[in-house]
Amino acid sequence: MAVDPVRRMRTDEKSAQKVEHKGRTFFFCGPESGEKFESDPDRYYYSPLTSPPS
Repeated sequence: MAVDPVRRMRTDEKSAQKVEHKGRTFFFCGPESGEKFESDPDRYYYSPLTSPPS
């Protein structure tokens, strides 16, 4: 399971919308979340439920 960084909900990686950003793959519950992320990815990139890349 992955966490949608916009809605902060768990989502199934197999059926989730995917967006690549700064070398990482982010998973979203629906297209609205993915669109919000793509419009301002840095707002969500370091949300409390995600961690910076090592």
